[in-house]
Amino acid sequence: MATLSEEPFARHNELLRYVNGEFTLPPLKAILRTAGLSTGGRKNNLQMRLVDHLNKLRAQNNTAEYARVELAIMQQYLAFYGTPDDGSQSAYRASMAARRAMTGSSAHGTASPVAAGPGLSFLHFLLLVVMLTAHTATIVFKPSLFFALQLQLNQPCYLAAMPENRSTARIPFVLNEAQVSRLTSDSTYRVFLLSAQSDDIYRQATIQFPQSIEIRVNSKVVPVNVRGLKNKPGTAKPADLTDHIRKDMSTNVVEVVYAFTRLRYAMYVYFGRRRTVSEIVTRITLGRHIPKETVAAEIVKKNSDDDDIIMGSAIVSLKCPISYGRIQVPIRSHRCTHVQCFDATSYIQLQEQAPTWICPVCNVYAPMEDLVVDSYFDDILKNTTTSVEAIEIETNGTWRVPEQTGEDLSGSDGDGYHSPKRQSMSAPADNFEVIDASPVRASAQSQAVVIDLSDSEDE
Repeated sequence: MATLSEEPFARHNELLRYVNGEFTLPPLKAILRTAGLSTGGRKNNLQMRLVDHLNKLRAQNNTAEYARVELAIMQQYLAFYGTPDDGSQSAYRASMAARRAMTGSSAHGTASPVAAGPGLSFLHFLLLVVMLTAHTATIVFKPSLFFALQLQLNQPCYLAAMPENRSTARIPFVLNEAQVSRLTSDSTYRVFLLSAQSDDIYRQATIQFPQSIEIRVNSKVVPVNVRGLKNKPGTAKPADLTDHIRKDMSTNVVEVVYAFTRLRYAMYVYFGRRRTVSEIVTRITLGRHIPKETVAAEIVKKNSDDDDIIMGSAIVSLKCPISYGRIQVPIRSHRCTHVQCFDATSYIQLQEQAPTWICPVCNVYAPMEDLVVDSYFDDILKNTTTSVEAIEIETNGTWRVPEQTGEDLSGSDGDGYHSPKRQSMSAPADNFEVIDASPVRASAQSQAVVIDLSDSEDE
């Protein structure tokens, strides 16, 4: 049970999880207005502003203002995500009612900064503490593009350091009727096992499992890789337990066998939803687009910046440098300075498996929020047949399909993949640069020249 000094902030990590999780712009702005904070900026700016405010109020022990913001967060959560068949809704509403009783707030207004009245008995106070600490997440996980956590199904399970021996932790959990219904009717709903270092309490934690680990569900081994990329924290994925659990309201037991670790970990079972690649690509297509006129103007500017360099046309591939297939949705980072694009579906599929978020053309950091659809490249794709593998971009920003001559202008090799030549340009970094989209490959027809000197009379 929380102590008296910590009780007003018992749900701190849970509130941070809501703010950093599923909230869209409207509820975030509503909460910020309640807190008297600015509502300008992108979603991540709003999230950071609200998280900083909550942490500041907690550090200042400002219980009255903290309770007012907490109520606003819970009201928005229930308004946007509470559903009649979700068993957690009544618990949240009861918790909100208890908080209102403590702060003197109305059901629909903001909380007034008053202390609990003399009518609140010690027994009611204990009940209040239990209600406020129920379902509290002790660790807030960093939000992921590929899955959304909705409800924690277990009390945190802590794994002690085990540098020389092995140990087993057991995590029981039970699904409610609504969760069972969703799991059996919609394949995007899943049950995940997440792990983080136990000292990641007051910061957004990344998923990290012990290096030596075996996961079992109901005594059966779950064949899953939870290690992530070597020396790249934050690339590990949660263990998907969905296909191995009982999809009814009986008890499931997760066993975690681990060994040879000097770190302590905390394990959580979550009910959540997996976002599909097509869903993420749709989000990209509905996002920012660069007009084709803007791209064409940048190409012209790029070619006219230096009069000492005689520029020529450039060959650009219509094949994705990731999948080698024709690009369907042409994207790149808005920080990229090249015209060459890559395919949205191929890029998201790659990040789902190995989330490095690096542009496959120029190696610049290209996270989801920096991706844009290139309307210039998209116009080329829509006005060429699928048999066209490359186009030629002129210095005036226009493009054409290369003429078919004896020379293969598409630059394709044995597998049909385009390898255009890089155009040398010297221009400011904030302008576009037409560059090669693929690694240079040796021609299949090139032969090594071998000179036999064994019979030669000359030294």
